Amino acid sequence: MPTIHRVTVQLEPPKDDFPGRVTEGYYVIDDGVLVMTHPDGRPVDPVEFRHILEPSDNPTAIAMMMTRKVRRFLSGQSETQEKFARKITYPKMGAA
Repeated sequence: MPTIHRVTVQLEPPKDDFPGRVTEGYYVIDDGVLVMTHPDGRPVDPVEFRHILEPSDNPTAIAMMMTRKVRRFLSGQSETQEKFARKITYPKMGAA
């Protein structure tokens, strides 16, 4: 069984008293193909979340980009829905 690799992706940066948000992604590389997996190594969707690696590819960077898509896929949200659900940060208003 191929080695399961883990990546951590920042979803929102820390700001003021908000600690930020991250998510984790998992992947394996088998015969030159990167496949996004669950933590136990089961493919998320071996057709949708796979990438044939070229010699110049950085597998970690590719997995980080794919992790966002996997997160949306597993939650059933589109990119627009995910952005809409984020916390709204209003500017601080000074005393008048």
